[in-house]
Amino acid sequence: MLKKSLPIVLALQLFLGIVLAILWNNPPNLDSSWLLYATAEWLGGKRLYVDILELNPPLIFLLNVPAVTAGWIFGITSTNGFYLCILGTMFCALIWVIGLCRTSAASVNAPIVAAALPSGPCLRRRAS
Repeated sequence: MLKKSLPIVLALQLFLGIVLAILWNNPPNLDSSWLLYATAEWLGGKRLYVDILELNPPLIFLLNVPAVTAGWIFGITSTNGFYLCILGTMFCALIWVIGLCRTSAASVNAPIVAAALPSGPCLRRRAS
């Protein structure tokens, strides 16, 4: 089964690598930038809602911790860490879908789901 999936996995890695190269060092929208900055400040010791003025609930900061941490670990910006985490999550989801396609009777609809995942809203840019 691994031999059958290997070309698909390599194609996914190539595709997501190209997407990462395109997104690398591109600034995200203002909200995402602020939340990444505020999360870094929070992890640096500042207190939410006291030192960091924000209206969003604390879960949004917890969701940004992997991106900021990836930035610190790999010595990249938190924005690039954000892109790395999103594309890594997409890769894992696509591998999961491939596994489901190969093991379930739902293999008729699974390619449609697999094709729709890479075009998710996380990578779409708003028209200016």
